[in-house]
Amino acid sequence: MRCEPLPRSAVLLEVHGEPRTPPQPRRLAGTVALGAERTVERDAAFAPRVLAGVAAQALSSAVNDPTIAVQVLQHGDAFLHAVGRSWLRGRHVLGEADGEPRTGAARMTSAPPS
Repeated sequence: MRCEPLPRSAVLLEVHGEPRTPPQPRRLAGTVALGAERTVERDAAFAPRVLAGVAAQALSSAVNDPTIAVQVLQHGDAFLHAVGRSWLRGRHVLGEADGEPRTGAARMTSAPPS
């Protein structure tokens, strides 16, 4: 789920390859939800972005309240610790053959689109 702004001229979907049956535009359009409003329930990045905005505003010359900025950072820290310890579907840990987590530097690569 990505809740990002979509410019009017942006390409929303691209279909590549030659499927056995051509894709049905109505079915493809049903996989996308467009809306004018972002919510915490629909956009996982929304809450951290709001917190970052609060911290930035607290440090502005108009507000100048570093205590609020520190509190926001503490809430962000607690959030990241909770997410890091939770089991997320699709989350994988690089491991050795014996199942132990791999130590050292790891690099993820993906093939360039052809």
